[in-house]
Amino acid sequence: MPVHYIKSFTDVNALIQSWGIENYYVITDHNCETHCVSKLLGGQKLPTGRIFSFEPGEKNKTLHTFENGIELLSQNNLSRKDCILNIGGGITTDLGGFVAACYKRGIDFINIPTSLLAMVDAAHGGKVGVNHKHLKNYIGSFKPAKHTIICPEFLKTLPSDELESGFAEMLKHGLIADSDYWHDLISIDVQHTTASNWLNYIKTSIDIKSAIVSNDPLETGERKILNFGHTVGHAIESHLLHANTPVHHGNAVAAGMVIEAHIGISVTDLNSQSADAIKNHILSTYGKIPIHRDDIDRLIELMLADKKNHNDNVRMSLLNDIGDCGYDIPVSEELMRNALLYYIDL
Repeated sequence: MPVHYIKSFTDVNALIQSWGIENYYVITDHNCETHCVSKLLGGQKLPTGRIFSFEPGEKNKTLHTFENGIELLSQNNLSRKDCILNIGGGITTDLGGFVAACYKRGIDFINIPTSLLAMVDAAHGGKVGVNHKHLKNYIGSFKPAKHTIICPEFLKTLPSDELESGFAEMLKHGLIADSDYWHDLISIDVQHTTASNWLNYIKTSIDIKSAIVSNDPLETGERKILNFGHTVGHAIESHLLHANTPVHHGNAVAAGMVIEAHIGISVTDLNSQSADAIKNHILSTYGKIPIHRDDIDRLIELMLADKKNHNDNVRMSLLNDIGDCGYDIPVSEELMRNALLYYIDL
């Protein structure tokens, strides 16, 4: 999957035009439709039926939204030689990629991520899908984008909480695969890093993820290390979403990394000093997620339903050290409960 690093919106449009795509259809959310789509397409307005726009937010990453997207494409008789442009954050690239994977058994799509989270993580690797009730990304497939276009200009318009959310996935990349990258990241000021300076970090994150995915495209082995922080993080994210107190994906994953690092002290070679360093930096950046003792049973229930489990055992990706991660590690309910209590009591 080629990744193109482009400096301006005008250059993005020129690149798309250079590929000679006869017909393309856009999938985006309402916010990006208003603020991004016309900029990327040289100010042109797409004809009716050439854009599928949905309400933003994780609660709309559903089969219902997916079906509406399929319906629009079928009404316009989209050809298998046509192409979809997914313009937006991680929800859009996941949802739009799943629409492309399923429509007429698969058509090409191009990802143009507009959030830091999507630029460094969600738009890469070919995982596409939607949520099912309380379960994150439970319905989906693997289909890589034909191209991914990275344009850091989008970062100039992101609010600080969106930058922090994406930054959590970058921290994860350092923790699982590159200790030097982790130490570089913890020295930067997220709120005062320019778009051009972000680009170097974005490239490093993409290189780390791409190398892992190329070795294990269907997540049967090594690729599972990319789930560090996500078993607990997805449970927190899903629980709070359905409690009507949603948090950003990256913030939930950041909490998950603290909790899973603490679990690692008991079951891997991770030393307490490294776990404390992870905890201290993440708490200084993100604070604590508001979970309580009354939430623990529901969080464990969600972790038990995680799609990475097998033989009725929770399997986590856990750090052996900063920059070194294992996977498929069984974790008992007692360890999960104690780690959640540890985080709550911090």
